[in-house]
Amino acid sequence: GIDATVGARVYSAETPLLLGEVRKRFDDASVEFSSGLTYSERNGLGDKQEIRGHLFGEGLWNINEKWRSGFNIEYASDDQYMRQYDITSEDVLENELYVERFDNRDYVSMSVLDFQDLRVIDRVTDQPQILPEIESWFYGDPNAILGGRWSASLSALGLRRDGNGQDSFRTTADLGWEKRHVMDVGLVNTLNLSVRGDLYSTNDLDGNQNTDSREARAFPTAHFETRLPLAKPVRPTTTAIIEPVVSVTARTNINEDNDIPNEDSQDVQIDASNLFDVDRFPGYDRVEDQSHTTYGVRAGLYENDGSKFEAFLGQSYRFSNDEEIFPQGSGLETQSSDVVGEVTFDYKKDYSLDYRFQFGSEDFRSKRHELDATASFWRFDVNSSYLYAKALEGTDITENREQLNTTVRTRLNDEWSFTTNALYDLGQDQGLRRSRFGLNYDGQCISIGATMQRNLTEEEAGENSTEFFVRVGLKNLGEFEGGQ
Repeated sequence: GIDATVGARVYSAETPLLLGEVRKRFDDASVEFSSGLTYSERNGLGDKQEIRGHLFGEGLWNINEKWRSGFNIEYASDDQYMRQYDITSEDVLENELYVERFDNRDYVSMSVLDFQDLRVIDRVTDQPQILPEIESWFYGDPNAILGGRWSASLSALGLRRDGNGQDSFRTTADLGWEKRHVMDVGLVNTLNLSVRGDLYSTNDLDGNQNTDSREARAFPTAHFETRLPLAKPVRPTTTAIIEPVVSVTARTNINEDNDIPNEDSQDVQIDASNLFDVDRFPGYDRVEDQSHTTYGVRAGLYENDGSKFEAFLGQSYRFSNDEEIFPQGSGLETQSSDVVGEVTFDYKKDYSLDYRFQFGSEDFRSKRHELDATASFWRFDVNSSYLYAKALEGTDITENREQLNTTVRTRLNDEWSFTTNALYDLGQDQGLRRSRFGLNYDGQCISIGATMQRNLTEEEAGENSTEFFVRVGLKNLGEFEGGQ
């Protein structure tokens, strides 16, 4: 079947924004498009009016039991439009065409991508086209080879930039074997052996025309991890668990004095989730080629009703300090890494807390704190998040970053609710960045919402404004939204 919805957002001082949506379903496929169109001026550019709008689309085709393909489309007429008309807060829009294959434990994905950068900044941004991206993973049966399981992966990535930008192509192959063994005393041991090879071809290296590079590298890895989970009932409904864990990663040193570009390994940040990874670099372009050990302890209390309290504390140590391979602020720039940890708490699905922290290895000074908390009690639902990140010497991040974002939803009855939200900057330039108030009605056949929002940011970004929206939705038919 096919259906279409047409509506508008009405503004007091702007041309209305026309909205449309079309959906079509086939036997093995579906497509959906939504768009907006208006005639208005950009903030900070005088009285010049122009046609502006956006187009979103997605489609999926289930070719057979193992193959499927699809597309995603995101387009905006200019870099202010999306925020000025409250369409999305995304900084980068993504357009993708892909095909996937699923076969038992094996997976293959091939895609091409193009990006549109919406960030309003003075510096020229760099968003290459991805032509193509290929990822594939293959896994053998458990205990098939020497009591372990083999694995293999193959990936390829091509980056193309218009003009005089750097173009590169990378292909990577990895072959591994993993075995897990539980000793009678309770030690859980895991051994992972692998070998990886990379081939790089780069044109116009670092933007320099006619500067080409061809590079290759290969390296084996051995990773051993052991943990000792100890459990004890402390009450009829409560179990306590403590688990020390230690790992050792051995790798050959790689001569990184080469012309391999760094496209996907720039954002390095240690935390409790990646501390025990074999390689703490994201992506493929940079390799943690120095052997290291990692140690930590997990502890928790678990109730039969699903409530729990968990805590983790850990650190990593490199056996060699010959060179600095990690950037400042990653938490891994010194031989002894920063101390990282996480505390989580859940109580009957009504209360939750997730606190992640990072302290310096030498002086134990605070470097990063992240807190997410939710609570549901009586007629209130509260969600709050807090971030603190220390300034990084020798980088562009010269100020401490601190921010608090809180949302409170009040359920007046089964159909009516009131929502408030505030985003507050606690850093050097303190102040309220966003506030929102909303009243919502959700009935059996109709839903109505009214929202007042104040944005306090740079006007050039299209966000410094006061907005009022009214949304009317008919169940199974669509919605109408107006604002000013």
